[in-house]
Amino acid sequence: MPFSGKRFRHYHGHNRGTLKLHPAVIVGICLAVAVIITVIVGNLLNIWLDDEAYRKLTEGEETETTAAPVIQSAVRNVNAYPFTLGGNIDEVIGQTSVSVALNRTDGSLYYTSDVAMHLGMTVETEVSLFESVSELNAFVPYISGVFYPQALSRETSDLRYAVTAEESALLREFLHAGGSEILLCGLTPSADNIDELTAYVKTVKFTVEKAPVGVAIPRAVAADTNNWRLLAELGAVCDFLVLDLTAELVDESDINDAGISPAAAQIFTDCNYLLIAYDMRLLLSETQTALISTAVTQMRHDFQIIRLE
Repeated sequence: MPFSGKRFRHYHGHNRGTLKLHPAVIVGICLAVAVIITVIVGNLLNIWLDDEAYRKLTEGEETETTAAPVIQSAVRNVNAYPFTLGGNIDEVIGQTSVSVALNRTDGSLYYTSDVAMHLGMTVETEVSLFESVSELNAFVPYISGVFYPQALSRETSDLRYAVTAEESALLREFLHAGGSEILLCGLTPSADNIDELTAYVKTVKFTVEKAPVGVAIPRAVAADTNNWRLLAELGAVCDFLVLDLTAELVDESDINDAGISPAAAQIFTDCNYLLIAYDMRLLLSETQTALISTAVTQMRHDFQIIRLE
């Protein structure tokens, strides 16, 4: 018989022997196919989806909530009038924002508080920070705290670090009392101190968390075309910048019937480029009546008035 059972079984056995693969080989083939399919699908997804959609699909959504960024234009448009902590509230009733000096140019405080007492910064006053700010907050919704940093004038990095920590604690306490923002004044940015200044601002911002922090820049510094990098670096770490015009001298009697001083109006015109380019607010002193009258008459919405010592 040509097809005997024995021969058929022999042929079948021989065929099985030639097609049998080692288990390791089978696993390797499966892995290779899986890799090829993954690469192909990944490339197709990368083509079909935009970068953000691809990231969400491959990495998943972020569960941690991110704090809403401060809108600089909104912070810039603050017409803040001066007020002294512990003063007569009637002075600012009806105002939407005020600026209060927290310390003097020498660093001494205008108030007393738990943090100030802990740091040994006692003052001869009965003005309580929490009581004063809470009372003011009941009538005025936005309170800008004007602060003159002392840390940057310290000689060594260790002292600067220590004073920065103390000042940050004071500013945090002011915000917890009801303050709305921090304006750092009395600083003169330069190529020599820009790194220390930006580091100081970063530390303050980290301490006060979500509250806006700004820096006042003298007009002479801002108008110098060689300092554009300084302003750009500060603008990158601050929530807002302020153009300090408190040193500008204008004839206070030079105000026409419309309430405008031509000299003051010219200063504002000359500063428009800086105000727009760096989204700045104007800083004026309460003694600069010509500048204030002109700003009010022109219906500007970007100035802050402070009370100098």
